[in-house]
Amino acid sequence: MNRIIRDFKLMSFADGQISSYQLESGVLTLHFLDWQERQVLIRWDGVLALKDLGILGSDILSTELGCNDPFLKEATKQHPDEDPKSYFCFQFYSAGSIEADLKIVAQNFTAEIIVSESNPLNTD
Repeated sequence: MNRIIRDFKLMSFADGQISSYQLESGVLTLHFLDWQERQVLIRWDGVLALKDLGILGSDILSTELGCNDPFLKEATKQHPDEDPKSYFCFQFYSAGSIEADLKIVAQNFTAEIIVSESNPLNTD
């Protein structure tokens, strides 16, 4: 059975890689390979903005969830009909980066860890 995670802070992204993503009609779907080589399908709804500085295929070092990021403030300013308090800035850093390599301004986050026989869900 696949595992669903709805809290960004509970996801472990370290040592994983983003293999692809697609943004369509305000929905971002991202394909991620975690450190245990399990496929993870990640979805953000209500995406206002995305900034990619070359994250595809890079090893993820860390992530951050921001509420006061300048990119978040600029994105919500561009959409005055939206409540800025309902958005977050999801940030991904690759090894050796000072600035986030991927920033996503969105309302919510859902991750589905795809479980298979070759990559069972390890709860350790």
